[in-house]
Amino acid sequence: MAALAVLTGITGCIRLSRDEPFHSWPLPSHPEDGALIPAMLADPLEPMNRLSFSLDKTLLAGVLEPVARGYNDIVPKRARLGLRHFRQNLFYPRRLANNLLQANWPEVGSETQRFVINTSAGVLGFSDPATTRFGIAASNEDFGQTLGAWGWTPKIYLHIPVLGGSSERDMIGRAGDVLLDPATYEPASKASLRFNEISFSTRSLLGLMASDYDPYTLSKLYTTQHRAAEVADVPLMSIADDTPNTQTIFAMLFRPEDKDFNRRSRTDACHPADFVKPLPFTFWPQPKRAPIAYVMPGLGTHRIGGRCFAMAEIAHRAGYHVALFSNNFNWEFIQCAPEGYLPGYIDDDLKLIQRVQQVIATVLRHELGEGQVTGPPAQIGMSMGAWYALNLAAISPPDTYCRVLAVNPPLLLEHGLLALDRLYRAPLGGADLEAIQQSALLKLLALQQASLEAAQEMPFSDIEAAYMVGLNYRTSLGQTILSVHGHTRPSVEAYARANSYSHDDYYRMILSPRMAKRGISPETLAKAGDLRHRTEGLQRAADDIRVFLTTNDFLLKTAHVQWFKQTLGDRVRVHKTGGHMGQMWRPDVREALLEALQKSGS
Repeated sequence: MAALAVLTGITGCIRLSRDEPFHSWPLPSHPEDGALIPAMLADPLEPMNRLSFSLDKTLLAGVLEPVARGYNDIVPKRARLGLRHFRQNLFYPRRLANNLLQANWPEVGSETQRFVINTSAGVLGFSDPATTRFGIAASNEDFGQTLGAWGWTPKIYLHIPVLGGSSERDMIGRAGDVLLDPATYEPASKASLRFNEISFSTRSLLGLMASDYDPYTLSKLYTTQHRAAEVADVPLMSIADDTPNTQTIFAMLFRPEDKDFNRRSRTDACHPADFVKPLPFTFWPQPKRAPIAYVMPGLGTHRIGGRCFAMAEIAHRAGYHVALFSNNFNWEFIQCAPEGYLPGYIDDDLKLIQRVQQVIATVLRHELGEGQVTGPPAQIGMSMGAWYALNLAAISPPDTYCRVLAVNPPLLLEHGLLALDRLYRAPLGGADLEAIQQSALLKLLALQQASLEAAQEMPFSDIEAAYMVGLNYRTSLGQTILSVHGHTRPSVEAYARANSYSHDDYYRMILSPRMAKRGISPETLAKAGDLRHRTEGLQRAADDIRVFLTTNDFLLKTAHVQWFKQTLGDRVRVHKTGGHMGQMWRPDVREALLEALQKSGS
């Protein structure tokens, strides 16, 4: 895009240059933060790799996901799991050979035990009693790992169509894997077993492709770190701490109870005035007349995600049409917003959010029929989305909203963002930084796929949890910074620079100087981030507000919790544990959220 004009009026945004070279950005205050971002392989073949990735993305969306959806509807999950176990049992020759080549004698014995048990008691491997009954886990060794154990460090990232992310080392290793795979000699059977395996993940992969700022780079990061951990045989840290940070991790368990809820959603777009392009939103209509509930995600969160869908499910159960759009710090919102928009100045943010919601209401009235949308809407927010929901309630006339539900909002934006920076830096200075990174990332991947019961048993140390939480918010911030500077395919160097900025840097070095050009002082910016200056408005709207807090939320001080209770009284429900949103998955909290959304709820 060309240089952007100075915007005035309702957004009052400042001039930004699209595709601004990252080396012209101000230097981050903590350049050492860059070391905390997990490393990626060098990518000299990036244009070719991105083309291959785009082909895979098209294949996934146009062929694999629709076919897998039908396959999963027809074939019972138990049968698909049986085929998965059968396929894993066939990998015995590969695992045995590579354990022998690595002189890993204990695993040679374990793999042989697994094969005998699963082939006999597991009926040709269609079940896995070696794991479930005897606790003998598969080693999953391959020739790429063997070459790594012999000292070959990969140098180049490769993305091969259909096969996915790899490296020059692992592509050579794959040749040995193919030769020792019995299914190779029955190509049709191998393709069928491969498709069965893919069918378990097509839906989540498609969601990830749609929601991530740059899914290609995410794939490269995953491949680099996952393979490095496998080659190093990184042991997962077994420390099981019970702290606000480890409790926060379990916010990932807040998922829809109905596994098909997201499939019943519809996607549309709204185009508010001055937005450069339509903003997508997801919605779930009711079959009858109902008000709209707007669900606002947390800081930098995309509308497609487990927590967003879980909250939408609760609102839908409460009888609302539900509409969901990405947080205004998210890349999707920024790319659609008026030119020059910088998120973070609350007055600008609220005006844009209001404008988006008004146009969504118009779209839904048209889509569903004028009489199907009734009464004032509800505002539902989580984390920073909750903070925006409370601000909207405070500045709006009485009865603008039939209900405002805020879950774990901060009180002072500055305090909350500084807390996120501290969490991210928790591993700095430790001798085992790489081990913490790899253990945390592997657990994060396992937690996303784990059942509720298995997830609750997964141990996390406080430092792992702090790093995982901080990394999640830091990468979201990096995407925000890249988006506002117009980088759609950022280089590795641009990623490194963007991810070196702290939340404090963003406000002091990027947002504040540009607000100053509009006559907005740092003091005015700080005041806008303090919910206490909305006290009168909140008390005026208090009858329709419900707030859920935890006493050990790292975004809040004890005095902050007391302020909420003093300001809103018994409309505030406080849980003793959960950290930041880590209590939301619990059945009793889900029911309390449902009750709070119903007008008769207490």
